[in-house]
Formats: sequence, C-alpha cells, structure tokens
Amino acid sequence: LKTNGVGHINPNGSKVCFLYPTVSLMSHSCAANLEIVDSPARSVKFVAKRQIGKGDELTWSYTNFLLPRHNIQEKLSQTWLFDCQCLRCKDPAEFGLYYSSQKCVCGGYLSKTMEDRTMCDKCGKQVDSLTMLMEEQSMMKELSLSDTADLCALLQKLVAGQIVHPTHHIMVRLYMRLVESVARNNPDAAVLAAAVQHGPALLKVLDRLDGEEGKLLKKYRKMYSLVEFKDLVRRQEEGGLSQMEFQAKLEQLRENLL
Repeated sequence: LKTNGVGHINPNGSKVCFLYPTVSLMSHSCAANLEIVDSPARSVKFVAKRQIGKGDELTWSYTNFLLPRHNIQEKLSQTWLFDCQCLRCKDPAEFGLYYSSQKCVCGGYLSKTMEDRTMCDKCGKQVDSLTMLMEEQSMMKELSLSDTADLCALLQKLVAGQIVHPTHHIMVRLYMRLVESVARNNPDAAVLAAAVQHGPALLKVLDRLDGEEGKLLKKYRKMYSLVEFKDLVRRQEEGGLSQMEFQAKLEQLRENLL
C-alpha cells in the first residue's frame, strides 16, 4: 500500500488508501500528462492535461509538482524507492523556468548539484547546498506567516535580495497568495497592482509544470481573470477608461470569467 496505493484525505480529515492494479503500473512524472478527476473510490478516473502523442507513456504525479525538485526527489526516494528520471528532473533548467534554482550574482543559475555543493551554470561558483536550503526555508516561513497587507513588502524584499527570480518556486507561491487575495477579497491598490503585474508569470509557470489543461492552471487562470476585472473596474472609477473602452475590455474577459 505504501508504494502502490492511491491516498486520499476525506472532508472530515480521515485518510484512506485505495489500490488499483492497473494504476499501480503507471509511472510517475514531475510533469505528468494525466491527473485524477474527482476523488478516488471503488474506481478512479484520469484525464489528459497535456497533448499526448501516439506511443507516449501515460504518467501521473505521485507528489505535489509545485515542490522544488530536490524535495520531490527526496520524497520519491524515501517513499517509492526510486530516483526520478522524468523530463523535468533531467533538465537542469526545468523547461527554462529554473524553478528550483537560485539566481547567481553573475546572472546564471545555481542549478548543478554536486554532493553537498551547488554550482552556477555560468560562472562555476559553488555554494553550500544546506545553506541554500536553510535560506529558502526561512523565506517560505516568512511567506506563510505574512498577512495580505505584508505581501507587497515581502515581494520587494525578495526582489531586492536578488537570490530568487521571477519563476523561482518561492516567488510562485507568493504570486499565488497575491492572486488569491485579490480574487477573494478587496485588498488595497498596491496588492491589486502586484497581482496584475505578476499574475502572468504565475500562469506561465503553471502552464509548463501543470500542463495546458491542468486543474491548477485552470483555477488560477479564472482567478487572474477576476484580478483583471477588479483592475478594470478600478481604472474606470478613476477615470482611466471610458464606458465604451470598459465594455470592450469586459467583453474580452467574459469568456474566462464564466
């Protein structure tokens, strides 16, 4: 059950595990082309979230693909007893996102791991991997403890620190918080502006990691449409748009808002 079961958490918090003989034969990928629809029960249903060509292997993700690569690989090794060799794991650039890599002062990325050191792909500088991990844990803790009003200050701090970059996993988590805050509430102008500015970077990352038809991408695409709508209303109220311009732009958003 530990290695072949499909786990699920019920609404009441209880945990259950299902065993499907065919599903247990499916391989993992950190950029899978399938995902589970609804909750597993006596049967389980998968749907494609990427284009699948004839002869392509069908894969699904055993873990949370939003985790940085080293966390995913550690989880896979400890629980499922294998080293992942999927397309994302074999690509140091992670589809050009460098999602799990910090930025080097030279402009390159600390993406090459060698035992307990991580090396820049441009200048060859080496950094202690444990130090990098502790830095990221500290940033993630600060993000988790931040209120909505603190998000913009944290964003400025991270940008000024020049350790993380626009598609780094910590920045992506921050973008998610910004978009969620605006979509669900009525935050101040600074938070709205930050969500408008950084929402496209979030959607770019989700498109590549989750797939063009992934559930998470669809969720945040709709949320970002609400962000754009609220920004549209703000611009009209401030006199930045005529009624005709407002209606034209609203029509462009209508499809995503439905």
